[in-house]
Amino acid sequence: MAMAAAIAQLSGAAISAYGTLAGGKADREMGEIEKAQYYERALKVEAVAQREAIAEREKAGLYKSRAKAVTAASGLASDDPGATRIQQDLEAQGEYNAMAALYSGYQESRSLRNQGNVAQTEGENAYKASKVGVLTNLLQTGGSMYMSYGGGGPSASGGSGAGSDNLNRRMAARKR
Repeated sequence: MAMAAAIAQLSGAAISAYGTLAGGKADREMGEIEKAQYYERALKVEAVAQREAIAEREKAGLYKSRAKAVTAASGLASDDPGATRIQQDLEAQGEYNAMAALYSGYQESRSLRNQGNVAQTEGENAYKASKVGVLTNLLQTGGSMYMSYGGGGPSASGGSGAGSDNLNRRMAARKR
């Protein structure tokens, strides 16, 4: 009967260890998948930011062209200092808007990549924790089995087993 109990206890420990490791591996894989998803979103954000920057530069070019047309229609020379300054200001504002769009996109992209790295690290840590959990479980099972079957159980501590009878006989022999 004790043998069957020991086998059942070992089988339970093995199944528990397998389940713990499988859960840890699943957590690690999920972390890698999440990282890939965050990186993909980051690339899309960067692409959107680049398109916005291009649109801002084109818009600035259109404003500058319109400023030239209005200058010419008013009878001023296109190289008039006031007209030139307005065109330069429009061009500078367009470039500023383009750079602001790029900066914003790259900041969001960096944040997404950081989140992906965190997800991957959490998955890896969960996997490492599952290994520690398996080791802990196996050590507990081994200790429990030792206490039950290997000398730390009831027979060694003065219980009603055969070991207790031997101890009682030796004690009685010493007293004589």
